Amino acid sequence: DSGGILEDGGEGGRAIIKGDSVNLSDDVIDARGGAAGAGGNAGAGGKLIVNFNDSFEGKNVDYRGDLKIILNDSDYGKIEWNSAKNVSFVYNLSDIEISDSFILIDGVKMSQLNEPANLTLINYQGNLSSPRILKNGETCTSCSNFTSLNADVIIFNVTNFSSFSIG
Repeated sequence: DSGGILEDGGEGGRAIIKGDSVNLSDDVIDARGGAAGAGGNAGAGGKLIVNFNDSFEGKNVDYRGDLKIILNDSDYGKIEWNSAKNVSFVYNLSDIEISDSFILIDGVKMSQLNEPANLTLINYQGNLSSPRILKNGETCTSCSNFTSLNADVIIFNVTNFSSFSIG
């Protein structure tokens, strides 16, 4: 029994940024994990949520510490990484594209974010007889869908990044 003493660390900060056009270029985002608890266990990583409608610009942003990142384009979809990433570096999130039935991340340029994530495509207008998740235009054998691939909202998991669409 810890006698009421927190054994695990606390949660990190949360930054929620909203706007039609969001520009974080040359900014610093610091939502590091919480302090360690009495048991010495580190705190959970912070969370960065960027909600935008028209455009997102993120050149040379200094992200500090472990962050769980969610990029949400309210017109087209969202990328939500499955775990906190150590993003203590300068990143150009402008290399990410979320558009009509399409999500692209350059896994080479964005190597520290080239990890499993859940992708959501919204307002999908497809009515395909045999829809499939495409990675670089080919059937993605490592992807798993959580919803029907003909739904208005399609959610699926990817193991790493490239270009993804439904076809």
